[in-house]
Amino acid sequence: SELFRQFASTISQPQSVLITVGYSFADEHFNDIIFQALSNPSFTLIIVDFNGTKNNPQIERIKNLNDSRIIILQGNYFGR
Repeated sequence: SELFRQFASTISQPQSVLITVGYSFADEHFNDIIFQALSNPSFTLIIVDFNGTKNNPQIERIKNLNDSRIIILQGNYFGR
């Protein structure tokens, strides 16, 4: 629980950036903290999504927020 508090405290700081690589957004505990950080107008979320949002409804939901502070880098990993 201490790590969750530290994570929440860190990403709620002004001008925070969270870069996720390989995170499927399937853990609601982490997602709650991330969505709470989005209430901070200077927070930026960068998602590196190798499989594309069509394969992940959670990332598709985030993409549909149409928030300019959310950057989703999509690709086709291993030529799939």
